[in-house]
Amino acid sequence: MVRRNNKRKDKLSANYKLAKEQFYKLNEEFYDGFADDYYVLKLTNLMLLLSNGEEYKEFLKDKDIKVKGAEYKVENKNIKLENIKKYAQMELAMTYYHCLETFIRIFIVHARLAKCPWIELAKISQSKFKEEIEKLSNEKFGYLNNELDTNGTISFVFTGIKEWKDRIGIDGIKGLKKWVSWSASELLKTYDYNTFKHGLYIFPKETGFTLGDEQGKIQKNGDSLRYIARIENEIRYMWARETIWIEYDSRAAIIYTISQLIKNIMLVGKAFHLQQNYELGWLPNSQWSPEFLKRAKSDSIVNVEKMSFSLDYYK
Repeated sequence: MVRRNNKRKDKLSANYKLAKEQFYKLNEEFYDGFADDYYVLKLTNLMLLLSNGEEYKEFLKDKDIKVKGAEYKVENKNIKLENIKKYAQMELAMTYYHCLETFIRIFIVHARLAKCPWIELAKISQSKFKEEIEKLSNEKFGYLNNELDTNGTISFVFTGIKEWKDRIGIDGIKGLKKWVSWSASELLKTYDYNTFKHGLYIFPKETGFTLGDEQGKIQKNGDSLRYIARIENEIRYMWARETIWIEYDSRAAIIYTISQLIKNIMLVGKAFHLQQNYELGWLPNSQWSPEFLKRAKSDSIVNVEKMSFSLDYYK
């Protein structure tokens, strides 16, 4: 018989008698230490690898790499050009989800008007985060704080101004809401991201298919990711080989846009918590939407993003 350990329930909360006087210093460290160009730099490096893999391979030739006490000599002959491309493809696909997750977590803690966003971030468990993104995917923002209405919250988080009508207008508010709700929706379907995080069980491959004729054609061609996933039907669970097509140009544009939204949130947050002046960066207009960036580029009547085939089973 296994006994349940209830000791944890008897312990005092981490928030009990937490000294608020230290919040200013914590906020200062949080905002000053945040790498706001992280995703732009990563995106730039990965796009360079995809477009200049041969040059990168040559650059590494017999290269001595030294970082403080660590030293490493690259043996160029052991690096395959196709693996450079695979690496960049997988990293770009995963950076997409990593960027979205960072964006939503940063948005949540600032929309809550938290006194110390760094601590608030640490409070969001994985199960709690799933609850949050389910609400946000349905454009439910009212629960985040009791001081501002939804439009005021959106405006304040992204611009630092509560009176949104004179600053960005209703179209601007709708556009920013869409980026939040759409990003949350994307995070609800992240099997490829989770598969990658738990091991390299995901593989890039160029895949294509065509069904029908010119009167009713469904087709998809291009770079994709493949992995094994568990699916279910009415009577059982099954293993399936799934394929997700990756539009690298639209994902790159989305990563760039999200990175700018993150930068603005952190800029506003720093100004608010540390009482500093700030100058807003670029914000997307209502036309620059996720749907616009992910628009179908084929002549198919249906845009196919994912395909699944179950593995063979005995009768």
